[in-house]
Amino acid sequence: MTENEKSDITKMGRFACRLHLLANFGTAADKALKLFEDSVTDSRNPFSFESDESGRHVEFAYFAPTQPNMLLTIYSQPEQSNPSNPTDGKGMICVWNTNEPSYPQRILACESQPRCCCFGPYKTSIAFAGMVDGSICAWDLREPPSLHRSVEFDKTEHLLRFPTYNTAGISDSDNHISPKFTTGSDSKEESGSGMSFQLVSSEDQGRINFWVVAELTTTDPAGSEIDLGLSPGGKVKVVISSTIKLESLVREARSLGPIRSFEMQISPIDPNHFYIGTDGGYVLHGLRFGNRAFPRTFSALSDSPVDVRSIDFSPFGHPCFLASTAEGCVHLFGTKSEKPLLTWPSKIWGTRNLRCVRWSRSRPCVFYVLDDQSQLYTFDILEGDAMPAKMETLSKENVIHIAFTPHINVTGRHPQMLVSQEDGTIQIHTISKEYREQQTLEDDFLPSYLDKF
Repeated sequence: MTENEKSDITKMGRFACRLHLLANFGTAADKALKLFEDSVTDSRNPFSFESDESGRHVEFAYFAPTQPNMLLTIYSQPEQSNPSNPTDGKGMICVWNTNEPSYPQRILACESQPRCCCFGPYKTSIAFAGMVDGSICAWDLREPPSLHRSVEFDKTEHLLRFPTYNTAGISDSDNHISPKFTTGSDSKEESGSGMSFQLVSSEDQGRINFWVVAELTTTDPAGSEIDLGLSPGGKVKVVISSTIKLESLVREARSLGPIRSFEMQISPIDPNHFYIGTDGGYVLHGLRFGNRAFPRTFSALSDSPVDVRSIDFSPFGHPCFLASTAEGCVHLFGTKSEKPLLTWPSKIWGTRNLRCVRWSRSRPCVFYVLDDQSQLYTFDILEGDAMPAKMETLSKENVIHIAFTPHINVTGRHPQMLVSQEDGTIQIHTISKEYREQQTLEDDFLPSYLDKF
């Protein structure tokens, strides 16, 4: 190995160490814990380097819907301040190509702390993030390095890209007033004048904003005197389109004040419909265009309201979704009935604290439940709906987030799962053959199963 090659590898290792990313090769991967052997997962990408120097860990991850190798990761603030680190106090997001995990494709920085993120629809040239201060930031990843800032840390230079557009620079009446919880994009259009699409965001205090993302035909290197959210040289802007307050959708809630909201999802069948978990013990169903959605709410019978913290729609277009609550229950809902079709109680996992519930992206009858003890429960409705088909310990460390790649028929690429640990470790696992390959007529089985109830 040449001295230049050794120097390059050293630089990559230092960067991965500082951001707590797992990007080593060879023996370090062999020494890592063997997880999911002969079970949910059967192999691992070489994201395996452990360090406790930066104190940052991945709080949220997002795979591009059309390019499963493209990944966004949001990092927590470090446990201890380090004035010598130019990223100290900054929010940090990395854009990764998981086929080339040695170094991020882009390093995104911002003044507030990101809470959620997404790419634009169909392309990965624009990234968005919702912040704890209620603002939305957009990064045009096509911008030349000259528009951004290089910083040196640990004798290595890194290019930090600051937002192309930041809604913190617009009117407070148009912006969110509490931390973001969900962002998402849909409805893409392209024309000779540039691209345009819709962005939707929700906040803790029960407000949903719909935005139009537009590409400008000209840029001003000096910046805009009128639009303070646009950075000098920027070509992408975010404009408010409409706002919905959740209490206006539910008559019973109007006397109770603001509704606190949790995860929101747009229906994959009809993007006019949105569903959002609330602190009122129900999932609220709304329409962007139209008078009234039916049913307005989805809830389980309960003596007292509980937070509905996680929801996930079937990615195969079936009319059903899963929801997990603060009391540790998981409910399966059909979109035509306000009561759950099936409920899995907290006694199955022995804890009320569930991180999330997620459908498989490759098999229609499989879904996953993650609890606060790093236990992953895999349900296969084909095998039975009473209990999990598999129960696995993801790690001895505290697992705080999981994310799945979208299902795309690409030769040689299998579905994968990202696991983020509180100690800063990221692992990407390949889903085992048993849980990635559809069984005969499985896609037809789920609708008939739902019709039983």
